[in-house]
Amino acid sequence: MGSIKQKRAVSLSLFFLKYFMYLCAGALLTAFCAVCIFNTLVFNQMVYAADYAQKEADRACGQIAAAGQVTKEDIPELCQYAVFDPDGTMREGSIGKRESGYAWSAVRGKSADRLGNYYKVAPVADGYCVLRFQIMPQFKSAKLRRYLPNPQNLILTAVLVILLSYTCFISVCFGRSLKKKLHPLISAAGKIQNRELEFSMMTSSIKEINTVLNAMEQMRIALKESLERQWKLEQSRKEQMASLAHDLKTPLTIIRGNTDLLHESELTEEQEEYCGYIQSSIQTMQDYVKALIDISHTESGAPIEIRCVDTRAFLEELYVTVEGLLTAKEIELRWDTGELPATLHIHQGLLHRALLNVFSNAADFTPQGGTIAFYAAVKDRTAVFRVSDSGPGFSPKALTNAAKEFYMDDESRSSNLHYGMGLYIASMVAKRHGGELILTNADYLKGAEVTIKIPESMVC
Repeated sequence: MGSIKQKRAVSLSLFFLKYFMYLCAGALLTAFCAVCIFNTLVFNQMVYAADYAQKEADRACGQIAAAGQVTKEDIPELCQYAVFDPDGTMREGSIGKRESGYAWSAVRGKSADRLGNYYKVAPVADGYCVLRFQIMPQFKSAKLRRYLPNPQNLILTAVLVILLSYTCFISVCFGRSLKKKLHPLISAAGKIQNRELEFSMMTSSIKEINTVLNAMEQMRIALKESLERQWKLEQSRKEQMASLAHDLKTPLTIIRGNTDLLHESELTEEQEEYCGYIQSSIQTMQDYVKALIDISHTESGAPIEIRCVDTRAFLEELYVTVEGLLTAKEIELRWDTGELPATLHIHQGLLHRALLNVFSNAADFTPQGGTIAFYAAVKDRTAVFRVSDSGPGFSPKALTNAAKEFYMDDESRSSNLHYGMGLYIASMVAKRHGGELILTNADYLKGAEVTIKIPESMVC
């Protein structure tokens, strides 16, 4: 038994870990770049530090308290303000009236609200001045503050977008790499499924996959040996069957010859009856032998002689044979040939035998005085030969099994005149020509319908 040699293979866990490390490294690099960008903006004074507004508010509150009054020039650019009377009435300011309650709460001792705003209070004449600010980085440019989120949220959003894109990229790369690693396994499974067992098993760089490939290699070898043994046994069976059929012909011929001689002598009525039984049994045995020989010829798999055959002559010969077959049972023959080429690329003897078997099968099940119809034509460069009869038709079981070897269990078409081989041989001949045999029940004559199709490669 063979085995897969593992060269520089790694475990599946390390394979996953490698891409996980790629993902972590990308996340760390993105975070590092974000911090560097932010620090660069701060260093170049494009962005205020997070506590810049707080410091400005502290400074402004000191100036306002010392002056005892408020002017707009005293309010830092990153702060909003509100001036209240001692009773809490807002006199002026840039804070909206809806938010003034939070600002007045700062006078009562609260330093922040739930919206993330912070407050500073400076006493003035007849009231209080409250400054509102946020502790977060802000753009120095007023236009940027107006049209963009604050730098902190902007950088975080950019980091999330970059991380999401990088994760998708790593996932695609991981999927492609894993598919490449699994290719030997997928390829081997497909070939074994199609019974293509003559191939060398490829290897993967993943230990676990190579373990599976080793098991599949053992399975491939075992399956190959099993199929070879099965094929040899089948070939031996066919050879034995063919040899036995040929060996039986000689003693049967001798027995039949002596029976004919005995039948010509002076015999009593009882002896005449016994001779008739012997002759009938010999004929049955010869039919069996002929069926066995036909099977061995069609199943042998040996190359058959395909050549261009004159279509008209082929069908005329078939017509003469079929007409003689049906005349004895007084069966009407309807013969219809559509558009046919001048020649067909076929094995004349095998196809003639196949069609004759189909006609013989139809004759066995068509009642006396019934009808058998034949249609031949070429459609889409495919030769079609169709035989329909007015018999009982195929049962549902027979539609599936009637073309199988030795099938005789069809109640709708029961007969002792065949051995379950006619349609099987016809099917084998059709397959040897690259075609197929189709069984249906025809609407035309309300009986069975058998069609042999020969593909376009067989049409000259």
